[in-house]
Amino acid sequence: PPLKPLLLLFCNKRKSSIATVFYSDSAPVTHAASVTSLPLPLYTPVADCSTSLLFLPPSANRSSLYIIIIVEARPPRRRAGSGWGRIETMEDFVLSYVVTGLAFWSTAFLVMRALMPKRSYEFCNRAVSTMHAVAAVCMACLSVQEWSCPVCPLNAPSSPRQMKSLAVTLSYMIYDAACCHLNGDVRLDNTVHHLVSIVGIGAGLAYQRCGTEMMACMFITEISSPLLHLREMLKELGVKDTDLNLLVDILFAATFSVGRMVGGPYLTYVTLTTDYPILIKAMAAGLQLVSAYWFLRILRMVRHKIGKKRLASKAAGKGSM
Repeated sequence: PPLKPLLLLFCNKRKSSIATVFYSDSAPVTHAASVTSLPLPLYTPVADCSTSLLFLPPSANRSSLYIIIIVEARPPRRRAGSGWGRIETMEDFVLSYVVTGLAFWSTAFLVMRALMPKRSYEFCNRAVSTMHAVAAVCMACLSVQEWSCPVCPLNAPSSPRQMKSLAVTLSYMIYDAACCHLNGDVRLDNTVHHLVSIVGIGAGLAYQRCGTEMMACMFITEISSPLLHLREMLKELGVKDTDLNLLVDILFAATFSVGRMVGGPYLTYVTLTTDYPILIKAMAAGLQLVSAYWFLRILRMVRHKIGKKRLASKAAGKGSM
């Protein structure tokens, strides 16, 4: 006998589940093959879904065989002004955020140049980078589902908020890579950093998975960025070799060390030992190697600054004598 579909929609605060129930009073289990080959409802999102198949055989309280297909999905986004029959694919969704983000960061840089004509190209770019760093940390915090376990769930489909945040950060990384290239900053470590970040975020958006891990990575990498840019901007403002400059250097070294050399290795270990796409694993390892290289440079910088401060103190003490 033909299988009769019954559509159920379960919604909660964080996700929606679309369960299509096919049932028949006398359908044998061999009908499962024909059931799984049936197309999903037209309004099922285009994005990749986590699908499971559940069999409920006849029992004393149930004379029918139930075959349930459960699709973990999100309600689709509609194109504005395109009518109810057209669904915006995830590719369009990401592309629109990346293009809009590129326009925003570029415009912000031009505004900084206009507001601070006496400041250098790098100073204005660092001001924009500070804006992104603060926004990225805020977006990473807002994407946390449970603060009792901030890096949960692992290897799960990315939520819409995570996809938006990653698309915004991808647009910034493309902008920053172009901005540094135009300014002649083609250092190998900086180039590798941009390449790994762009490819890694792009892979996460393409697979539409690992959103939790990538947001945690964004928090770890950006938490020290405001202090990094501040220490360089202070130099241009003439605040160099002062107690304030030393304080910013120490705070930057501390946040970078904790974030990238404590949280970073843990996140890299989780990524490499879990069933993630090979491209995401490679990008995680590459980013950690770049972080380790920068960590060694920062240690040398802090050692030099503290030694220089001690020598200046000793010289001042001898002069007063």
